[in-house]
Amino acid sequence: MTQQTRLITYAVVLILVLLLAWFGAPKREFVPRGLLLPEAVATYPAISPEQVRVTTTPAVIGTMVGTINAESYAPNATNDSVAALESYAVKLAADAGANELVIHGVFRDPSDSTLHLFAKAVHV
Repeated sequence: MTQQTRLITYAVVLILVLLLAWFGAPKREFVPRGLLLPEAVATYPAISPEQVRVTTTPAVIGTMVGTINAESYAPNATNDSVAALESYAVKLAADAGANELVIHGVFRDPSDSTLHLFAKAVHV
């Protein structure tokens, strides 16, 4: 076997291994993650997420249930990724029994391509 044939064989094998690694790798799903830090002494029963009102201005009266911090990896911060992050925050608020979610902001951190959501869960 000549050196040229051996180099071509190595190149073909290398390309096959790279293609196998590229197409064989599992696809990563970037789902929102976060938590609700409780603030209220009283607990409320969980409600459905459809009953949670999303707003940016807090109600005058109501009991603060907790603070929500959520984030999601989003290399391309689209409206869909922001909506997924907001719906996750609504789910967290509904699980805690809050019927109002006051979103203080959704910020994109370009250094690590993440979206951050800061909100308060309120029971009115």
